[in-house]
Amino acid sequence: SGPSLAVTVPAGGVAAGNSVIITFAMDDAAGTVSCSDSVGNLYTVDVDIRNISRVRTVICAAHNVTALPSGATISVTHPTVVARAMSASEFSGLAATATLDRTATGTGSSAAPTTAATAPTTQADELLIGAIGVEGPVGDTFTPGAGYTALTRAGTTGGGAATNITINPEFRIVAATGTFVADGTLSVVRQWAAALATYKAAPPPTPTPTPTPPPTAT
Repeated sequence: SGPSLAVTVPAGGVAAGNSVIITFAMDDAAGTVSCSDSVGNLYTVDVDIRNISRVRTVICAAHNVTALPSGATISVTHPTVVARAMSASEFSGLAATATLDRTATGTGSSAAPTTAATAPTTQADELLIGAIGVEGPVGDTFTPGAGYTALTRAGTTGGGAATNITINPEFRIVAATGTFVADGTLSVVRQWAAALATYKAAPPPTPTPTPTPPPTAT
């Protein structure tokens, strides 16, 4: 138990200009959740959803980051709880500013967690991040929703389901505007809180015309 949790940046580090997106789940408790890293990048809490008395799920993100070297730490600070889990992923190609577009959430008790649908996205090329926080051990299995790819899961184990928390992150890249959900399938019926954030891709670079020299009269 405790009030913070951290991961260490692996070999290779995080490149300058990229994005770090954190998915976090904890025993439900009221209070502030925030994210940070050891080089001082600024993180925003983009989604925060509570399944009251069961599980709370949060997505944090920092974009256009200062490079993080191997051994740097990425941290979540939160109300003190017994069970919590986090996963951090690096992405390139996102817009440097005004990156967050749409969000959606959902809570329930079933083997089919899902958010509500987002409002229509405002541009075609976007990254979707789903975060399915579950009151249950990491030994349960999770199958990502249609079109999604699993990111690294994290969770606790030991004791009964109610003493454990698992975070199941997933991502999807889309190339058309629309309304989207984050969903998946659990191997066991569990209490869950699901979050979805969509992030704008950077616009393609504007071509620079090459001037043509004027012809020389002969």
